[in-house]
Amino acid sequence: MARKDFLRLSDVRATVGASATGKMSVILPKNCRINNIGPKIVKNGALATVAQLRLAIGQISLVLTVNGRETIVSQFTAGEWFAILEANGYTLNAGLMKLFFAEPWRALVLDEEATSLEMRNYEAGRLDIDVTNDANPLGFVFDAKVGYDAKLDPVSGKPFKGLITRDRQTANVGGGAGVQIVLNKVAGQLQRLFIFTPSSVTLSRVVLKRGVTPSYDFSQTATEPGLADQLADNGMKIPSTFTTAEGTFNCWPLVLDNNQQLRDGEPNPNDLALYLDLSAASQVRIVREAYVAL
Repeated sequence: MARKDFLRLSDVRATVGASATGKMSVILPKNCRINNIGPKIVKNGALATVAQLRLAIGQISLVLTVNGRETIVSQFTAGEWFAILEANGYTLNAGLMKLFFAEPWRALVLDEEATSLEMRNYEAGRLDIDVTNDANPLGFVFDAKVGYDAKLDPVSGKPFKGLITRDRQTANVGGGAGVQIVLNKVAGQLQRLFIFTPSSVTLSRVVLKRGVTPSYDFSQTATEPGLADQLADNGMKIPSTFTTAEGTFNCWPLVLDNNQQLRDGEPNPNDLALYLDLSAASQVRIVREAYVAL
């Protein structure tokens, strides 16, 4: 890997004040590759707790300008992002919400570099963050880890495009065994699904099928802890139950790139159907991660 620099991002717009709700925007630098952005967040003179951040920070959106059009390429909530970090083995710390583009959990350094956000491929970019403050507002400082070397294909040596996108899908479904959810179309190679269900509902089995053939089939019960076993092989774990302003949720990480290599994602995701065993009717939320040449 080439040397990385550490920048303070100072172009922050529409900060949200006390007892207010709004959307703040962080303008991204354009002449570099961004590995991560690490907000440092305080509340009432101290680092904000993870519980406070989950309650106060709603949707986070990565917006890139591509061919003159603003495109939301990633969208998730702070609660969902903390669960994704926890699934990948991270310890959550007060006041910190590291937003990774280059994914450090990848088994190969080339994969980590491949997932970095190459801003020279886009006309502009920003992060939009929805914040709801009480009388003691959150205060943000945004630091970034960047590189200035070009993002090149290791075989051809030519510049290439590629990043992990995250989109959200919501489905209202009944309870029972084998409840089907039709997945929205996705461009690119599907890496993972993070399935969020209310804590009052038990999700005990997930099956992903192509036609009638399962490509993923795991249970997670007291006597069949298959999900926990699979995740442990990758240094991952089931995230803890968490609470946001929308409710309390559990998370099931469905990991297709199950040796932490990009090449082992699903290249034909639009042929897949998802089936869940649920203890009751529920609203299910899904964050999908895909590697997209954008």
